[in-house]
This record gives sequence, C-alpha cells and structure tokens, in this order.
Amino acid sequence: MKKLILTTGLAALIGASSISSVSAEGSAFSGMYGGVQAGFQQQKFKSKSTINNRHHTVKQNSLPFGFNFGMSTVSANNIFLAGQVDMNFSLTSRIKTYTPGITAKVGYRFGDKFVLAATAGGVFSNIHYHGSTKNRFGYRPGIEAMFAVNEKNIFGASYEYTKTNSFHHAGWKVKPVTNAVMAKYTRKF
Repeated sequence: MKKLILTTGLAALIGASSISSVSAEGSAFSGMYGGVQAGFQQQKFKSKSTINNRHHTVKQNSLPFGFNFGMSTVSANNIFLAGQVDMNFSLTSRIKTYTPGITAKVGYRFGDKFVLAATAGGVFSNIHYHGSTKNRFGYRPGIEAMFAVNEKNIFGASYEYTKTNSFHHAGWKVKPVTNAVMAKYTRKF
C-alpha cells in the first residue's frame, strides 16, 4: 500500500510537469496552487466480533476541514492533470481522524472556466477510536468539479470515498469507511 501511495503521487507530479511545456498559456488550471476545503462526511465503522460473530456499525457525522498544495497543468487538447498533497481533520466527540493524503487528478477542461476530474489517491489515517489510536493506510477515489473565477481563484466541490485497512479493537474487527462531500477554494501561486 505504501508503494501504491508513493507511486500515485510521483506519477501525478511527473505527468503534470512533463506536459507543462505544452500547457495552455494563461490557464487558471496550470501551475502551483494551495487551498482549503471543508464539508460534510459520514464515517462508518463496521465491526464484527471475533468471539461470537455479532455485527455492529458505528456511524459518525462530522464537518471535516483541511488544506492542500499541488501542481496542475492543462494540455493543448484540454486534458487536465494534477498531483496534490492534502491534510484533512475530522473532530467529533467520540472519533477523531487526521488524514494526510496524496492525490492524482485526471480530467477535462471545458472552455476556460470549468474542469471535471476523476481523483485517486492514497491516505494514511490516524484514527482515535474509543480511547485507542490506530494508524492505517487506505485509498481514496472520487470526483471533483472546479470553476475558475479568474486567473488565480478557483472554487470547487468534490465527493470522496475513503476506505482504510481494518483494525482490531476490544475483541472486534473494525472496518473504517468514509463518504465525504467537500467545498474547496484554491489559489494559484
């Protein structure tokens, strides 16, 4: 899983930098950027007892927030590529998660103002679950729509599905899954 995460991030950055020489000049979607995101997510912790096969699901709604930095480019034929590192926080009364990730984005630019992209990446989640801390790798596919207000400012929205490796806690095998809808603001450097 570690190799997959590193390979995904490296491939996105190399791909973005390799076609930057043929990118559309003056595009809001080409260059280095930084941004913030916030939204709504539902975390599900599906548990199965290792003793008597009982099942239990803990659902936790939260308002995650975070930041991101990356590099993107648009080719002359409107193909959008980006590589990004990000960090999301989700703090609730029972469950806290800190999730850094590496994301690759591939999409298409419609006109000069709109991009629709598929996203895929790897995450490393630090999960504080009922008094214990678990560190787990996982994957995060999704979809993102971005709208350029001008050459520097981009607003967007995304859906992300995150699944991390299961862990054992107090006689239960726990499988964490997260669905998130995020609003994003990005500023090009």
